[in-house]
Amino acid sequence: MDTEQAMINIQLPSSNRYLKYYCLCIAWVLLIAMPINEYPLNLTDKILLDNQLTVAVRVDAQDVPLYSSRFGFELALAQAFARHLGVHFKLVLTHKSVYSLLRQGEADIAFTHDPKLPKTASDFSFSKPYLQQDLLPLAQPGKADEALNAMQLAWAYRSNRSQNFNLQMENFFTRIRQDGTFDRLYDQYFGHMEMTLAEEKSFLFNIHQRLPEYQRSFKKVAKKTQVDWRLLAAIGYQESHWDPEAISPTGVRGLMMLTRATATEMGVEDRHSAKESILGGSAYFRKLKNQLDRKIPEPHRTWMALAAYNMGIGHLEDARTLTLRAHGDPNNWFDVKLRIPLLQKPHYYSQVRNGYAMGARQSLAYVQNVRRYFDILLGYQPIAQADENTLWAMR
Repeated sequence: MDTEQAMINIQLPSSNRYLKYYCLCIAWVLLIAMPINEYPLNLTDKILLDNQLTVAVRVDAQDVPLYSSRFGFELALAQAFARHLGVHFKLVLTHKSVYSLLRQGEADIAFTHDPKLPKTASDFSFSKPYLQQDLLPLAQPGKADEALNAMQLAWAYRSNRSQNFNLQMENFFTRIRQDGTFDRLYDQYFGHMEMTLAEEKSFLFNIHQRLPEYQRSFKKVAKKTQVDWRLLAAIGYQESHWDPEAISPTGVRGLMMLTRATATEMGVEDRHSAKESILGGSAYFRKLKNQLDRKIPEPHRTWMALAAYNMGIGHLEDARTLTLRAHGDPNNWFDVKLRIPLLQKPHYYSQVRNGYAMGARQSLAYVQNVRRYFDILLGYQPIAQADENTLWAMR
């Protein structure tokens, strides 16, 4: 993954080019003069010398999935920072602690969601939090609302190599806030989080009353199909509000609202069985995702798979074709979604393989809603045998 795949386009100021060349000259002089392993390079010099910004992200069951909006936002910012420095971008996914990678010099910065963590490690510094994430505007009963406002996003890096790097970060964040880039990215990755008061209350009610009954099935299926259980739950809520008896006027039914053809293809005999429906829906989603072009990165890959789940993969590919013809990025959801409504206009749908897409506009709302429910569910974890007032709390 390099800066050619970056999701934003920021012109590099000429002053940064001069800074890069100056630092490279100084670095080379130091390299020649000093014995190996004694290079006093600060972090900025090291990044410019490598011509690469290396970012570490921890990936495991307890962390934010790569298809969450939060990861997408952090990734876009880091890619923009690499462009600001005039270097390539490299993402390192690890199951180890990101702090060990920083300490070993295998990464330059790492995403962190808790800037107060470094009290146990004095050799790390943290950027000023660039975002405080409120997962759900409505404060819920119990203690969860206190934790909802505690999530802060920042970058971690080695303290003993931070000369000039702090200034580079401050200049970068000042610039993108002034030129509107930060707000544009925030709107892309978090604009879908807005809910009406009625929607919030309904979602919280169903989290308390319905989700606990099906959560074990979601988790069991997630292990089998390798789809995050919270994403499956978000799809299920959008489809039926977690109601296994749901039936639509078009004949789709069950908790995951499967058509008869999809149910048959996925081996679902009883669409009203919550367990069968969840397994069938998850397997179908996974199949669609696997059919997408391997060049599509996360989180865009998952969001496109959601659109395909709703409108059909053929129509999604038609939208990607229109995006490419318009010189957009067919691997970027934000570019592709602009072309989806065009599949209802004769001038455009007559030029693609699958023609008119009846549910084109609805698919945009579908993806937005599933993303919203998923991002909110990321902040919840059930407490075993808790009383009703503290049934859910932030992890």
